[in-house]
Amino acid sequence: MPAAATLLGSTSMQTRVQFGIKQLLIAVAIVALLLGLARGLWGWIAGPVVPKPQLQQLRPGMMKSEVRSILGNPQIIEDDDRTWVYLRWGNPGWVEVYFDVNGRFDSVNDESPFP
Repeated sequence: MPAAATLLGSTSMQTRVQFGIKQLLIAVAIVALLLGLARGLWGWIAGPVVPKPQLQQLRPGMMKSEVRSILGNPQIIEDDDRTWVYLRWGNPGWVEVYFDVNGRFDSVNDESPFP
């Protein structure tokens, strides 16, 4: 009789351990899936600071009024109006637009984490 009880006890313990490992693996897979979906959803909601097609319209030598008509008003103006910074709510990135000493578009620095 004690042998049967020991056998029953070890089987119950083994089933519990296997069930626990399966639950853990399923939980890890669900968390990974949810994190992946959340990142993708956040990127879709946040989107790029400035969409690439708009940035591609910028040409060296453009006047500030032309840049403003393409990108809109900057959120921050720095360096005596030579650097414009664009931000987007929910997006940790930024886009910097640089102008030369004559106030003409020079270059852009896109630090957007989302494509």
